[in-house]
Amino acid sequence: MTKRALIHVDNTDNVVELAQYLASAGWTIISANKTEELLRKNHVPVTREMALSTDVAYAHDITKVITSIVSTRLDSENSLSTISEYQDNNIFLVCINISPFYYTDPQKADVRYCDYRISSILRYAFYNHKNILVLTDPADYKEALIQLKTDNITDDFRTYIAQKALNLVAAYDSGIAGTFANKTNYKKSFPMYACYPLQLQSVLKHGTNPQQTAAFYKLPDDTGTTTFANCNYTDIDYTIFKDVTLSWEILNNLHTSLKSQFTVDSTNADNYDFTTQFTPLAGTVFTFVVKFGNLMGASIATNIHDSYLKTHFYDTKNVKNEVLGCSAVIDHNAAKEIMEGSFSAIVAPDFTDEAKKIFAQNRNIKLVYSTRISQADFEARFVFGGFLIQQREKTLFNHWYIKTKTRPSQLKSDELAFGMLLALKTRSYSALLIKQNAIVGVAQACPSMEKALGEVHYFVRAYTLLHNGNTDFNPNDNPIADVLVVDEKIHFGEEIIRLIDLGLSTIIETGGAPDDDEFIKYCDDHNVSLIFTGMSHISL
Repeated sequence: MTKRALIHVDNTDNVVELAQYLASAGWTIISANKTEELLRKNHVPVTREMALSTDVAYAHDITKVITSIVSTRLDSENSLSTISEYQDNNIFLVCINISPFYYTDPQKADVRYCDYRISSILRYAFYNHKNILVLTDPADYKEALIQLKTDNITDDFRTYIAQKALNLVAAYDSGIAGTFANKTNYKKSFPMYACYPLQLQSVLKHGTNPQQTAAFYKLPDDTGTTTFANCNYTDIDYTIFKDVTLSWEILNNLHTSLKSQFTVDSTNADNYDFTTQFTPLAGTVFTFVVKFGNLMGASIATNIHDSYLKTHFYDTKNVKNEVLGCSAVIDHNAAKEIMEGSFSAIVAPDFTDEAKKIFAQNRNIKLVYSTRISQADFEARFVFGGFLIQQREKTLFNHWYIKTKTRPSQLKSDELAFGMLLALKTRSYSALLIKQNAIVGVAQACPSMEKALGEVHYFVRAYTLLHNGNTDFNPNDNPIADVLVVDEKIHFGEEIIRLIDLGLSTIIETGGAPDDDEFIKYCDDHNVSLIFTGMSHISL
């Protein structure tokens, strides 16, 4: 009695070895298209199954294949060696893998990309998995060969590989559903079921702590993802990976928001409407440092050297293993400077060959390319008992309401945009002090805005003492900061007064506090520009 195996794969890993054994054991292999070509090239005898071909004229023949799969039966001893003679059309092994896709480009939402014949075969093979081996993962072929050779295919193995088959079908279908959702006018609504074809990329070194396990899953195709150079995912732990992806997202926000001309509708204190224009950051270098999801420093300069030196400006002795992000290609001069620090990973568009050689001296440094821009418009996280999902935060401002008589200068306006770009991904409540396009004080993950303002004041006082040797300085001659950027409304009180006394000249906040009028008057009296945005940027 001839046993038949259907083989049709996108991922060809290990499939030739599997097919060669089956052929040598007397199995008939049915296939088509690229899989058939591969097997014939490796001298494996193949019977062409037209129902699997790309010719749509034979698509209806898939029903014959499915009928064979559903009707295949093992004998009472559950053995392939003693199957009944009358099962001429049996299919005892189905080896199929298809690549799920998820297109955010509406033009690619075409039903012709969907091969429901193949996914349907997998569904019916799962239905009859007690009689059929359903292989979808090349990693399982070796164990399948062992059990086939000993004619001892266990129920546990059948169930294990069958659930993988259904998991693949679910991923394939969810990718198609998501692709078509992006094509409709209702794509901003949340689906009834949150199904995304997240594919296992790799198991990580460990979780946040060594006793925890972790893995990285990603969306397929054009949604963008981090790509690691010259290292294995198994070398990276969960914490470093989170900081790497945060850095990559910050760089994405920079490219989408500030690299080209950006404007915001604005209204003066006297209700005069105008447009505020920001200077594009093309031609500049943006550098920043994160640790455990916290922003440790950030700056913009005309070259990598100056940008880096302005970024990593405090607590370098105590803070180690940070992640450095940079918007420019890292060259050998920058690499030499960076090697003086203690970084676990560097995220940048590219690295010169000389820079790679320098970084190779420290095996603990992971290099990450940030050349792809993510098109994903949502963010999500698992919580106990469920899955939280929300629209991705990427809008800096909808409107500026300049509440004081003094407008911010062009330089200060640009610094406000730079600060808000950072505030999008800074853990709330947060307060950022910016001077000459660099962070000179930051408070984040505070329980209240008052606490954030108090912490950032303490920080700048300590910074002044460290750099000046004392706190005796004139803020009018040497202000500590140009601008203050916060992610929520400010209640007028001692905390903000102390910061203004340090020479602060421009503040941007949400507005909407009960004492806004008192705050506006104080800013007017002290020649401080105050801008309300009407929108918060709370980030957890």
